[in-house]
Amino acid sequence: MRYFIQYPAGAGELVADAMSRFVDGFRAEYQDDSAMLFSSSSPMERVADTPFAKNAFAVITEIPCSDIDENVARLAGSLKNAQFPSLPIPRARGFRVMVHVDG
Repeated sequence: MRYFIQYPAGAGELVADAMSRFVDGFRAEYQDDSAMLFSSSSPMERVADTPFAKNAFAVITEIPCSDIDENVARLAGSLKNAQFPSLPIPRARGFRVMVHVDG
């Protein structure tokens, strides 16, 4: 599963060094000084319990950056067939659409 976490700004190197102690099968895909995209075999609950993560999200789909109207249509189309992970955490009753543009 792919995850996106946010953590205190400036902690990027510390987080990268520590993640493999908190989740299984950790593989970083993208990182900056306050956020990381990674894959892990750990369940969402374990990722969400990472003590330094301010926010943790399961990544359902990803759309390459292009025209905003085209992107919204592609996102809507991709969600029709998406396999949504179960969210057993009581506070996790919905989902959030996030846009992260680097640079």
